[in-house]
Amino acid sequence: MTLAAAALAVTVLAGVWIVGAAKEQHSAASRAARAARFQRVIDLARYEQDLISANRRQPSTARSYQIDQASSQLMRILRSADTSWDHGGLGGLSAKYGVDILLADSPSRYGKTRASLAAVSHAASSALERERSVALMRPPQRKILLTLQVIAAVVAAIEGPLLLFWVFRRHRRRTERRHQERVAHLSAQARTDALTRLGNRRAFEDDLGTAIGARGESGQVFTLMAIDLDGLKRINDSRGHPAGDAHIRNVAEAIRSVVAGEGTLYRTGGDEFMVILPGRRNWHGLNLATRIDQVTRARTGGRAVSIGLTESVEMEGRHLLMNQADIALYEAKRTRLSAVAYHSGLRPATDMPTDDLPSHEQRALAAALARAVDAKDAGTRSHSETVAQLCVAIGERLCIEAEGLERLRLAGLLHDVGKIGVADAILQKPDVLAPAEHSAMTEHVEIGHAI
Repeated sequence: MTLAAAALAVTVLAGVWIVGAAKEQHSAASRAARAARFQRVIDLARYEQDLISANRRQPSTARSYQIDQASSQLMRILRSADTSWDHGGLGGLSAKYGVDILLADSPSRYGKTRASLAAVSHAASSALERERSVALMRPPQRKILLTLQVIAAVVAAIEGPLLLFWVFRRHRRRTERRHQERVAHLSAQARTDALTRLGNRRAFEDDLGTAIGARGESGQVFTLMAIDLDGLKRINDSRGHPAGDAHIRNVAEAIRSVVAGEGTLYRTGGDEFMVILPGRRNWHGLNLATRIDQVTRARTGGRAVSIGLTESVEMEGRHLLMNQADIALYEAKRTRLSAVAYHSGLRPATDMPTDDLPSHEQRALAAALARAVDAKDAGTRSHSETVAQLCVAIGERLCIEAEGLERLRLAGLLHDVGKIGVADAILQKPDVLAPAEHSAMTEHVEIGHAI
């Protein structure tokens, strides 16, 4: 507003300056014009007096014509002074001395005419002196200085509106920027979960659509990870919802610390989270899921999440990808595995024929045995799960059918189950095994077969 006021003031002052300069120029021009007319009256009056004197001494037709012409010019000036440009210097002289001046060529009126011309010349001389005295009272201005002042005033008059326009445009841009920032803030709030400050369901669906579009345009694959919190209902029931909210924030922060730099984490429901990993395949997602499981266990003191993964490498749609991630997540929850990657052999529990595929109880038992083996050998945490996923990946490359893939996955989970029968001292021995210990170690294959 200060700049706007300054711009308006500059514009007004420049306008006043220009108007003042124009008036001064007009006044000076008017004074110069009047002075020129006064001088012309004086010259004509004196010229006519000289002609009359000469004609009196020696009459001449040509001189009489000159006297008549001079009289006519003088009267035109005096009449003009009566009606337009002068009312104080020569006004009224045309009526007072007009007859004598117009009859100047008459020898009988030479005396009156000369007296009248002398009176007119005297009046014009007095008026000319007054004009000159008025001009002397004003400070003289050089033409170049006046020109510079006028140019400066014109420049100021131009710059003032431009400055005013710039101020208002800046104000408008600032207002628009504040409006855009407000809209962006509201848009961010609409896409942000209030409890965890993560992206919400809307943000996830928008970004998933973007990832699917990028895959269609450039072929960039991505992995979708579905995460479900374990035991949240128990915490809410036993310790109250504030404790449950604190648990959600704690686990969300742990997951975010692992996912940061790899992908984007979203909270899509009460205890549901989703992760988009651009440019990543299932194997990278499984490694990330293992780290998430380790970090959340360290934060909460126990199992905190179940994770299901699926990858988009072809033209899968949004709903198909989310359904595959959900199936893998439910498999992880049923079998109590930390993470499961989707493959074509996985089906929802209600869709699984009991005669062709392992039952839910068999899968749960296999997962429990694998967890027991991994817990017994601290150096191979999640080893059984990793081998299970490797078996599925190899089976897919070999074009094994869906039922066979699920059996391969269970076989991978159980490949080390015989270690249950091996002593902890042998499993955890850091040195090279003795022959007897090595023999006992190799027996885990037979024990596993028997189990």
